[in-house]
Amino acid sequence: MALQRFTQLVVQSLKLPIQPVAGLVRSVARQRARLVPRSVIAALLAAPFILGIAWLCPRRYNPQTRLFTLKRDRPMRTIGATVVFGGTAALFIIVLVWEVVRGLQNGLPWHEYPMQGYAIIWIAWLLGMRAALIDQKSAVKV
Repeated sequence: MALQRFTQLVVQSLKLPIQPVAGLVRSVARQRARLVPRSVIAALLAAPFILGIAWLCPRRYNPQTRLFTLKRDRPMRTIGATVVFGGTAALFIIVLVWEVVRGLQNGLPWHEYPMQGYAIIWIAWLLGMRAALIDQKSAVKV
């Protein structure tokens, strides 16, 4: 109670516009609080699908697989995996290059650049999943 009264006296004596800033901070905090449960629910709903794909791809993985492999004897699998995983990786690469160029032009602060490293990890994961799916060992031995 005494601290609150002291703060009010200091604000009144300095005539600082603290109240509008405090209201803005509270409204932003409320908006963030509403967004967090939605993203957690979305992550929980998407997790089985993503983990299923991550389990299916390297299940019968061929260790001699190259990252940009093509299988001519399995054209549909190659095309499908390239469109889904390779297309997403290509989109990440385009966005990554655009972000770096925009950052260099606008002079982004240093703490913005580690997010590009996160995108590089996603690109490597997507290309690895593509290669693992294309070059799986066949379950049926002929």
